[in-house]
Amino acid sequence: LLAGQSTALSADSQAVDERIDREQLLRDLQILSSDSLAGRRTGTAGHEKAQRYLAGRFREIGLHQFGPDYFQRFAIAAPGFSTAPLTNGPAPPDTIRGANLIGYLPGREDSSNV
Repeated sequence: LLAGQSTALSADSQAVDERIDREQLLRDLQILSSDSLAGRRTGTAGHEKAQRYLAGRFREIGLHQFGPDYFQRFAIAAPGFSTAPLTNGPAPPDTIRGANLIGYLPGREDSSNV
């Protein structure tokens, strides 16, 4: 029984491994770690650029959005650090605007059977 489970897990792992595009993964890492993103600190132009890139990749790989887009926007009170490139309107002084990106793949099974 355990040998059968091991074989099944190995086959599943191999199937997943074959779906991974190693070249695309390397391109993603190179872009997200590039100097042009300047560290991707929340509230900076590099952060916004990284988010736009990731949202595009989410779209390319077929992730679904929760709501109108992939962004879950937030504001952080940050005395002494006042920049707000991701605003939907004026930000109070000393506030950083940022966003988390969220996407999902729908399940393949009827939810009542899970």
